[in-house]
Amino acid sequence: MYTACFDASGHPRDPRTPFLIVAGFISTADLWIRFDQQWKERLAFDGISCFHAAEFNAFANEFKVGWRGNEQRQRKLLEDLIEIIRANTFRLIGSIIVNKDVNVLSRDQLKIWHVNAYSYAAGVCISRATDWQLREKIFTPVEFVFEDGDFGRGEMLKHSQQYFQFTPNLRPKKDTPNRAGIMRPGFIPLQAADFLAYEMFRACGKGSYPTYKPRWPMEQFERMLWENVGIYDAPALSDYSDKMKVWEAMKDWPNKRT
Repeated sequence: MYTACFDASGHPRDPRTPFLIVAGFISTADLWIRFDQQWKERLAFDGISCFHAAEFNAFANEFKVGWRGNEQRQRKLLEDLIEIIRANTFRLIGSIIVNKDVNVLSRDQLKIWHVNAYSYAAGVCISRATDWQLREKIFTPVEFVFEDGDFGRGEMLKHSQQYFQFTPNLRPKKDTPNRAGIMRPGFIPLQAADFLAYEMFRACGKGSYPTYKPRWPMEQFERMLWENVGIYDAPALSDYSDKMKVWEAMKDWPNKRT
């Protein structure tokens, strides 16, 4: 059994975030179990229950005390977490959507195919994971897990069901009580996906600068094995729009013949 897990960075309705990133990793269920144990043990060493990249970089919540200004402690944690990721995953998968360019699609297409920036980005990641699976001749099932709190997840589930004929799982990245007060166990690998999506988002924001140099964590991720990652802007989305028109025509074709 293989599991691919993904998290998002950015927001399609926030003008301060021109990009939406969905990124994550694929590995076997057995390796994710080992990852879970190693990740928790490393965080516990520093008294942390959950690694959230934005909080780490803002020295917020669990990183509020004892982290700001302590570069040695910061670097050591990142080094150890990246090594845990490297040792327990097969591929990095990600997609970058230019938020404003989603408007290339017509309103009917957005509605009929349940497309928004997040559902499109998630669909690209599912396609990349499936490409890897076929290329490696892996015929065992792949479970897809997405972070439960990401904006647009409802449309993503509908789009996946319509386009891929299955529904991904939504899980929290840490133990979280539901509305009934029952604790939902967190899927710890989503914390690694959060880390990757955050670094990709930071890189997208500065990648066009002539003096751009990747942050150290992004440099380490770039050295791992990736599936093809592209920026999906107006031309790419326009091509997707044309494909949807073909699919719609093919759906109606049997009716027209009769």
